[in-house]
Amino acid sequence: MRTRKRAARLERMNQLIKMKATGSPGSLADRLHVSEATVYRDIQWFRSLGMPIKYCKVRQSYYYEPWIFRRQEVFISKSVKIQAMKTAGLTEVLVLGPMG
Repeated sequence: MRTRKRAARLERMNQLIKMKATGSPGSLADRLHVSEATVYRDIQWFRSLGMPIKYCKVRQSYYYEPWIFRRQEVFISKSVKIQAMKTAGLTEVLVLGPMG
């Protein structure tokens, strides 16, 4: 149950980041019914996977910086299955986040 709740939260956070509609960390915490510390931990977890998450003080929202990820492939599906896969030392190029 706990894992499902976390997966749902991460999926929702990913959607909001893609839309550049998270609000401040405090607002996002309220929206997701978690502490602000949990929001920071989740953001750090995304970043540990190599996801280029930035925060815009003007828009007061997290967003994905456009990027090309070459070290490993990261998939985020509706069920928030996040996997890092290496293929014989070489990996596919995957663009995550909006490109403009």
